[in-house]
Amino acid sequence: MIWNKIPTLPTPLYLLLVVESTGSAPGRVGFKMLVDENGPIDGSIGGGVMEYNLVEMAKERIRAKEMDIFIKKQVHRQGLEDSSGMICSGEQTIAFVPIVEKDQALWKKIADQAATQKTFLIRYSDEGVELLPHDKNNTPSPFCPNEKGWSYTEPLNDQKRIYIIGAGHVGAATSQLFNLLGFKVIVLDNRPDINTLENNRYANEVHIVDYRQILQYIPESPQAHIAIMTTKFTEDQIILQQLSTREYPYIGVLGSKTKLTKMFANLKKKGVPTTFIEALHAPIGLKISSQTPMEIAVSIAGEVIKFHQILDKKN
Repeated sequence: MIWNKIPTLPTPLYLLLVVESTGSAPGRVGFKMLVDENGPIDGSIGGGVMEYNLVEMAKERIRAKEMDIFIKKQVHRQGLEDSSGMICSGEQTIAFVPIVEKDQALWKKIADQAATQKTFLIRYSDEGVELLPHDKNNTPSPFCPNEKGWSYTEPLNDQKRIYIIGAGHVGAATSQLFNLLGFKVIVLDNRPDINTLENNRYANEVHIVDYRQILQYIPESPQAHIAIMTTKFTEDQIILQQLSTREYPYIGVLGSKTKLTKMFANLKKKGVPTTFIEALHAPIGLKISSQTPMEIAVSIAGEVIKFHQILDKKN
């Protein structure tokens, strides 16, 4: 998490944050990076000449002690005002947010809250930065410029999570890949002594569980993705029957079509809604003839990425 990289020492920094993005702009809304007077510390706002130029601007302002909050529009077409030097088309707006000694208490509070599970909001505006509760009075809001200024509010602790049920070789590979993709990785298994569970360095959490109580470990959330890859047909069935009572954006099941067809017939007999079964990603992953654990993990990651691209277009 980028918040963990904010030094506790009073070293001036700029947080560069993409607050608006349209077309083929390389940096999507929410992308962010930290910059000090020597250059980038962590993160990205899209890369390329656009990022380089904005980093140089941030460095110059830090050295000149011109630490104010402002926005910079970038148009990715040549020959236009605010051109970034890129030709990919699209536009994006970057907020330059100073992190200075006088606001150190606020940024420490943000870093502390980022380490918890509770969702908060961060509101950026031409007037500064606020940490807000996430409740009926405060909700995320897109970039909003007006005659008086601008504002943008994003959730804190809105990280996507993947719950991998089954800690075998495919589960280990899937953990590694989704960790690299920035997901919080939670691995669940009912076997206490397997090497792939003990040696998993990429999971944020590992739990030995009773599959009959799986809902205790997977709270309902729009950020929760579930990949089921246990060793037994019956265990998959027990897990799916429970998950059908809640809403999750993505549930995938590893297995052959023959196994899945039989299992789905059993679930229907037990009263599991057909709509739930039809929404499952089963067999899990894109069809890329994957064989090895890492190839299967790549197919799962590709399917999750594609799923969110389709979801974003619908919204």
